[in-house]
Amino acid sequence: MANSTAPRFVVFYGANPQPQPLVVKLKWSNIYESESETEEQCCSGLTAETPVDWAVEFRRRIAANLQWLVEKTVRSSIYRSSYWRERCFGLTAKTLVDRAMELDHVGGTYGRNRPTPFLCLALKMLQMQPDRETVVGFINNEEHRYLRALGAFYLRLTGTGADVHQYLEPLSNDHREIRERISDEEFTLTDVGYFIDELLTQDLCCDIVLPRI
Repeated sequence: MANSTAPRFVVFYGANPQPQPLVVKLKWSNIYESESETEEQCCSGLTAETPVDWAVEFRRRIAANLQWLVEKTVRSSIYRSSYWRERCFGLTAKTLVDRAMELDHVGGTYGRNRPTPFLCLALKMLQMQPDRETVVGFINNEEHRYLRALGAFYLRLTGTGADVHQYLEPLSNDHREIRERISDEEFTLTDVGYFIDELLTQDLCCDIVLPRI
C-alpha cells in the first residue's frame, strides 16, 4: 500500500505564482489501498519530481484501460453480480445492443452495493470500447430511451468536451419518462432530459465520478 502521506493532487505551476491543484476525480483511498496488480502497474514509475508529466502519463494509462474510470469497489461489486456473470459474458457489439434494449431503468448501485444492469453494461462498454459510430448510434436512437441513456453515459465518461456538448446538449429536450433505481424495492421517475442535464452539470452520476470537461 502506498504511503498515506502521498500527495492527493498534482500541482501545476504557470504564470500565476500560486500553485493550482488539479484534483484527479477518483477516490484516492482506493488507489492507495489497491491490491490489483494492474492498478499498481498503472502508477508504477510515476514520481512527484515532474508533476505535469505525472498527470499526463496517469491520464494516458487510464485511457488505455477505461474500466479504471469506475471505482474499484464498484467494479468488484459488478464482477460479483449475477447479471454480469450471466448476461455480460462474451458480449459482442450486436449482443450489447440487444442487452441495452432490454433495460427498463437506469441507476448505479443500491441496497448492499448491488449494481444495476445499466451500470453493468456501462462497465462492459468501457471494456469493449465500441467505435464512435456505435456510440453515436446509441445516442441517436429515438425508439429505445434506455439505449440512448446508456450511450450518453458512456460518451460523457469517455468523450471530449466538444463531443459531449455536440451530442448530449440536444437531448435535454427529450422528456420521455425513465425509471431510476434507488433501493431494493424503490424506483423514482425522471426523464431522459433530466438525466442528460445531470451528465452535463453534476460531478457524479450513477455512482460514477464524471471526468471534468
